[in-house]
Amino acid sequence: MQNHGFEKNIWKIEDNFNFCRTGCKVLETKDLELILNSMQTTGVYVIKESDHRILYFNKRVKEVSPNVCLGMACHELWAASCPNCPLLQIGNKKESRSINYASPFGNVVEIAATRIQWGGDIPAFLIMITPHVEVASYTYSKILRANLTTDSFELIKSEPEDLEMMNGESMAAGLDDWFNRFLEAGNVFGRDEERFRKFTAAEYLKEALKSGKKILTCTYRRKTGKGYR
Repeated sequence: MQNHGFEKNIWKIEDNFNFCRTGCKVLETKDLELILNSMQTTGVYVIKESDHRILYFNKRVKEVSPNVCLGMACHELWAASCPNCPLLQIGNKKESRSINYASPFGNVVEIAATRIQWGGDIPAFLIMITPHVEVASYTYSKILRANLTTDSFELIKSEPEDLEMMNGESMAAGLDDWFNRFLEAGNVFGRDEERFRKFTAAEYLKEALKSGKKILTCTYRRKTGKGYR
């Protein structure tokens, strides 16, 4: 489902659910609620910027999390999704997006966070969670098969720079060494390095997998060309 036109035309969402669009009549509360609740596969909610407490949620959010209520902090409902929250990367930007796996809203979803003024004077974020398609075509640029017990791995799918990074050496040095080389090569944005380092630590991965988690994810900005994204 494409919501881009809807997102771009929103100027502000008021606490009475009215919004203004160029050249259009202001919609009534019931009309806007109907639009948001008609998004059968897209969860929409609004949180305060200061404490992430929920100010609004649509029908899809209620279906996925029946215990949701106004005033709850979003991390109280979906703590497992916090490591991939787009707010971690939003900084001073107007919008941020991320991909999340094994989400209550779907196996793979895109989360979009947009800054808004709620009620005209409350800094807030509009969050939209949409099932993501065509993931495999670009998400997995490299695939490693690893043995955490022996600290060994093999590259199943790689890019030319992966082999260059090994500098002609074998992979016998171990998985931890490979991750360190990946960092030292400047592939991870500076402010994301610590998160990446903690996530790839063998002890963390072992404990997380022992706890029963099937999929572990880490969001970081990767070097692409002259910048990071």
